[in-house]
Amino acid sequence: RCVLLALSLAANLALALALALIAKSSNAVAPSAPPSPNASFSTCPFDPAAMTGDAPELAVTGLGSTFTSLCWTDFAHDDRGLVATPYELYLVDPWMDAARQHLVYAGRATTINVTDLLPATRYGFQVRRNSASNQADEAAAVDVTTHHLGLCGNPSDVAAYHATKSTMKSDIQKCMIAHAFSDDKIQHCISHRVGLSPPCAACWVAEAHCTIKECWNECLTPTSQACEDCSEARCFPGG
Repeated sequence: RCVLLALSLAANLALALALALIAKSSNAVAPSAPPSPNASFSTCPFDPAAMTGDAPELAVTGLGSTFTSLCWTDFAHDDRGLVATPYELYLVDPWMDAARQHLVYAGRATTINVTDLLPATRYGFQVRRNSASNQADEAAAVDVTTHHLGLCGNPSDVAAYHATKSTMKSDIQKCMIAHAFSDDKIQHCISHRVGLSPPCAACWVAEAHCTIKECWNECLTPTSQACEDCSEARCFPGG
């Protein structure tokens, strides 16, 4: 019974941690300096003195595995000539609803760092300038694809997570129970059932072992915040 409890715990942890990563993409914020591996940066290309028309322009100035930095052209005043122009930035997130736009920012800034994105994933952004009449002006749009990260942050494995969200838990449980004493067989089973690459599947097996060893007390309830925090601190690479 203890072995089955441990295996079920490991499977639940794997799912909970995967879903926690997925859920982070809905919590975009705008800190001053987002840390990210493999980041690339450039300066904002727009010249305020050369602005024409009523629509803003949008550009990518930074990109990493889990964030992007954007800037857009500024109009010094709204239609009344009194205050800086307000803007709204929207995100098209394939993990939430690819057919909907989600508000990321509303305010008078013209730069933003959007964080907590998934690696190896394409996102769409759109910025609009709001006039004094509260009518949204013409929008500017740009697409970005975040960089790869680690053993699982590649297009193939990210797509596999997305495609098997509803079945991942039961598939991993079946693999760990059926092959309890062979990590190689567990890894092969996860790759076959979930569609993860062998290196990514091996990473989840190692993660489960580490979490059971290091966070047993915290993870008696596998979906708890204490369990997630412990696992991330003690078992995630770089945690």
